[in-house]
Amino acid sequence: ARFHFMVPFSYTSSLRRSHSGFTLRSFVVVGVLVSNFSMCVCVQGARESGWVKSGSEEYAGQSMLSLLRRGIPRTSPQTQHDEAQAHMQQARAIVMPGEGWTYAYEPIMLPLPAEQDNSVNVSNAHGIEVFPNGNIVVTYQDGSDESKCLLKWERGAYHRPAKLIGPGAQLCKGVPHGLRAAQEDGGLYLYHANNQQSLHKTLSNGTVVWQDLGPPAGASVPFMPTWHDAQPGSPYVYLADGYGSSRIYVYTREGRYTGQFFGGAGTDHGKFSTCHAITWDWRSSEFVVSDRENHRLEWFAVNASDPSVFEYKRTLSAESIGIQRPCNVRVRSPDGVAIVPALEGNVAIVDRSNRVLSLVNVSGSDIGPSGWLHPHDAFLLPNDDFVLVTWLPGRIGYFRRMR
Repeated sequence: ARFHFMVPFSYTSSLRRSHSGFTLRSFVVVGVLVSNFSMCVCVQGARESGWVKSGSEEYAGQSMLSLLRRGIPRTSPQTQHDEAQAHMQQARAIVMPGEGWTYAYEPIMLPLPAEQDNSVNVSNAHGIEVFPNGNIVVTYQDGSDESKCLLKWERGAYHRPAKLIGPGAQLCKGVPHGLRAAQEDGGLYLYHANNQQSLHKTLSNGTVVWQDLGPPAGASVPFMPTWHDAQPGSPYVYLADGYGSSRIYVYTREGRYTGQFFGGAGTDHGKFSTCHAITWDWRSSEFVVSDRENHRLEWFAVNASDPSVFEYKRTLSAESIGIQRPCNVRVRSPDGVAIVPALEGNVAIVDRSNRVLSLVNVSGSDIGPSGWLHPHDAFLLPNDDFVLVTWLPGRIGYFRRMR
């Protein structure tokens, strides 16, 4: 005999898009329909303020059973139930401890490529860029395949699996590290620093424009480059050799070494202990160097047409903004708010005067057994959300500002 009845109750939760699964965030269960002893959970989608184009709506009103069929292998009812519960647990937004602006980690955002399409093994995640059109690109070291290192998520589809881009081993062999975007001659380019003595300039899709292999001519010191940046309108690119000589080398945008370098190992102003990254800070028209093991940020004035100028201006201690071992600085336009990830676990967000707006402890154990240890790069989005990559373990995540 067939019979149907509805057991009403209410429950709010989330489901996660797995590599082969579905995405549903912030839904409300409005009842359980029991039919021939099989349970079907009906759901009603719900939007949240600030969650734009999440894709949740496309699943609204569908039964849990239909979603399970799409997203979880059809096994026993108990296995399906257990796996669904695991997905819901993984997908719940997790509020981060910290000060100032409050953030929640969103597990369903920025998933890796689907395994059946092209699996990746993110051993270390290193650099991140967000293009003017909203696309996100991440560089990482693949623990299994040296032909993979560059992932892309398109704007409006951050909840969908990433796509692998780039030319393969020509770009990825070694240890891909720092990533920096630059607008040049009406186009968008990426500068890649590889710890194994290689530099690349590519188009935004990863196609190589030029590469330079080996240390700068005449350099007799260790060379393990970590990050680039350039002053807009200048023909020069400044390269931080963070894991090698702690020098800043000056190249042209065509990849030619000018013979100029600055810094070197030390604790005096203008000397570095792991100059991990260099960033053009348009707020003061100066470069800021993330002097990681000296626990400080230092600013330098340059001359757009003379590569011999690199004049120390001032220092900001990492401790003064609540962090240790700063890895990089990214300054948002047009408001001048900056984000500074630090290897010891905190991410600082500061205003244009470098006063702390938020200190986010992303290493909290609530996100997993190891939290988000070792933040390596971060990008602050226009809506105050931020994306983050961590060195070890290699992870890529989306953090939403709560309002």
